Amino acid sequence: MESAVRPWVEDAIIIEALELQNRRSAALSQAQVEYLDRIWQQEIRADHRPLIHSVLSTDLSHFLKRVRDESQGLLTEIFVMDLRGLSVGQSDVTAGYWHGDEPKWRQSCAAGPEAIFIDEVEEIESTRQFQAEVSLSIADSGSGQVIGCVTIGVDVDLAMDLGA
Repeated sequence: MESAVRPWVEDAIIIEALELQNRRSAALSQAQVEYLDRIWQQEIRADHRPLIHSVLSTDLSHFLKRVRDESQGLLTEIFVMDLRGLSVGQSDVTAGYWHGDEPKWRQSCAAGPEAIFIDEVEEIESTRQFQAEVSLSIADSGSGQVIGCVTIGVDVDLAMDLGA
């Protein structure tokens, strides 16, 4: 899986978006981060979604949607998080904007440049599909420092059928 993912994870569009977002989010207090996450969760149930739209309308989110679509169903969702755990780009709307308190962020982004975390397989009720989330840290190629991470939802049944 890592060899299939690393080439596009290190694409310039991801690196540039992470660098920009890290500069923006560095000044946010933890209270501001949590406020943004609450706004996101409220917007999920609302017609007016400015914060969600601001993330889903980026070039990075369009890139992630294309990667997901080209996987022919193998990848069910993709989202990129910055050093604070905030969403930078997403193929699909996630349940939250801040993921810094979740294992997917703590065990990838916060764990170092080579970190990979595979979460437990879960059944998605709406689709009756089994999915596992794979999270990888993303490092700057020059410094080797972690600048963010990506979480990729993988259709477990399809992966097994493909021998992935």
